[in-house]
This record gives sequence, structure tokens and C-alpha cells, in this order.
Amino acid sequence: MIRFPDQHFTVACLCNLGSADPSDLARKVAEVYLGSDMEPAESTHANASRPITITPEQMQAKAGLYVNIKDPDDLVRWVIKDGKLQVGNVGEDTNL
Repeated sequence: MIRFPDQHFTVACLCNLGSADPSDLARKVAEVYLGSDMEPAESTHANASRPITITPEQMQAKAGLYVNIKDPDDLVRWVIKDGKLQVGNVGEDTNL
């Protein structure tokens, strides 16, 4: 989210992809509406696109079958593959 109080303007951008860079997308939307009223970007946070590192034990604790409570037929299985926590197929034969 980016706010421009003087212009009474706010942009909120929600993304479900880590590499989408919602801050950059929100700034681009603001540029369309505010144009020359925008000020240079100030970095207010660390690089959010940097991957995080978790231990194998932490990954194992997150691996499993998850159910969408609004749609019980919507199942997602998180698996550990090639040392990474990934979304797997519900029908996959995994060691969970």
C-alpha cells in the first residue's frame, strides 16, 4: 500500500506471487493517476523479494494437507521436494 495524503490518494495492491513486487506495481498505478505530483521513491523497508531460509525441521512442520474451510473440496498439499517447501498435487505419493 502506498499513500499520498496531500493528494487524498491511496493505492493498495495485493499479490499472491512472491516475485510480483506489489510495492512497485502500486507505485506504477499511482504514477498513472498522479503523474508529476509524485515524489521520488523512498526505501522504507528491506528488500521484500529476498528469499527466506528455514530449517528442514521448520519445513517438515509446514508440510501436509491443507483444506479451504470455505470449500472443503479445495485441497492443497505442501511437500518438501529438492530441499524446498512446495505446493504438490493432492494425489502425489509423498512421505508426509
